[in-house]
Amino acid sequence: MALPLIVGPLYMLLATAIVLVLLWKKRMNEQIAMVVLAASLLVAGFLQWGFLDTTIYLHQVLWGIINGGINPQQAVKVVLILGTSLIAGRLFCGYICPLGVAQELASKVVKNQAHIDVKISEKIRAAFFIAFIVLGIGLATVVSFNPFSLVSPWLDTFKLLALVVVAAAGIFVYRPYCTLLCPFGFLMNLTSRVSLLKLKINENCIDCGACSRKCPAGQAQKGSAMAECYLCGRCLKACKKDAIRYGMPKLIK
Repeated sequence: MALPLIVGPLYMLLATAIVLVLLWKKRMNEQIAMVVLAASLLVAGFLQWGFLDTTIYLHQVLWGIINGGINPQQAVKVVLILGTSLIAGRLFCGYICPLGVAQELASKVVKNQAHIDVKISEKIRAAFFIAFIVLGIGLATVVSFNPFSLVSPWLDTFKLLALVVVAAAGIFVYRPYCTLLCPFGFLMNLTSRVSLLKLKINENCIDCGACSRKCPAGQAQKGSAMAECYLCGRCLKACKKDAIRYGMPKLIK
């Protein structure tokens, strides 16, 4: 049974605030992260599907731009979600987006996953974003084959098969949909580059490489824009020198 639509935005804002504070205070750990991920999959994925379907929002906004009739509700949702990345980085992708959460949980099944070079994955996703715009404006099939419906409790045979494929891929490759195909992720990559808060390596770093070896997104590097950082916390756990902090980059020394 779906919850009232207001639950979606309220949950997103509450979860964003909680995770942000936990990261800022260095209180986030694997156990707390699992609770947040499970809650997001339940609330945002199964009980509150009406709010967090970013692919449909983006499609409808693009359609509205072409036809001169943007749906203000969908536009507000797009701006609100993108706005979180301007403040907190890819926190929405990491802890709230139901499809991202499903892949994050899948990534914990095996210890060593395959990693796709960031430069390659960004080019592939950019190409897919262009295709999404070109096809999505005029073809309803973009919505009918919307991958976000994979975590809905009402699945037909095709969607169930697709869910199995995405989940299986997520076990062996870190967030394959997020890094290669997600059109909203393409935009989040751009906005998170200038986010107010992000992880940054500080002057305590001794260049041991422990953080970069654990980072599944290839972002734990000095000078990184953290555009593909999903704030999973693996680097924080790996660093024994307190050399990585979450906060305003200019204030982290």
